[in-house]
Amino acid sequence: MPKDCLLLNGNGKPVSYFPLSTLDWKTAIKLIFTRNVVIVKNHEDWVVRSPSVEVEVPSIIMLKRFHKFQNYVKFSRSNVYLRDMYKCQYCLDIFDVNQLTLDHVIPRSKGGQTEWQNIVTC
Repeated sequence: MPKDCLLLNGNGKPVSYFPLSTLDWKTAIKLIFTRNVVIVKNHEDWVVRSPSVEVEVPSIIMLKRFHKFQNYVKFSRSNVYLRDMYKCQYCLDIFDVNQLTLDHVIPRSKGGQTEWQNIVTC
């Protein structure tokens, strides 16, 4: 099981919905020992042992503090390529990154801005 523990934000909701915020069991135990999280639920039949400590592996943990995330995507060349799926918006063929460029729909000379709505891959 590569992803064994659900991580919730301080308000009880998942940190991210897509992909769902999950951690491996080792990272979850590290967060518990650093006291950054609260255990919501443990796996019922999974215990990790060392010579001196026995720890139940958590299945759901929650951050102690609410962590506010940015709800926007940074404008960049690579993010525009990802948005357009490396496809030329004129001929609809798929190209490699080094073959693509960005084009303004409304030219800058006509007042077009460099923003998400006015840039396409070509």
